[in-house]
Amino acid sequence: MDIDQIRTQLELFTVCSVESRPGVAALTLLVAVAATAWTTTVMVRRMIASALALAQAMVAAVANLSIVLAACLVLAVLALTG
Repeated sequence: MDIDQIRTQLELFTVCSVESRPGVAALTLLVAVAATAWTTTVMVRRMIASALALAQAMVAAVANLSIVLAACLVLAVLALTG
């Protein structure tokens, strides 16, 4: 189940529970807050994982660029001295 679907189901559960049993509204609200905190944590973890993957790709690109530049410098030195 997707995070958005979980949030939608959570909202429906909260509204239905409060409307049908007003006495358990506080407990329902507590469950809703806990579930919202959990879904938010999952979303933040996914954003951190995406940022980490982007950073790793950037490091790899810089490393490849460094190798290409080093090869070009070696070829330039060889061309000038030879």
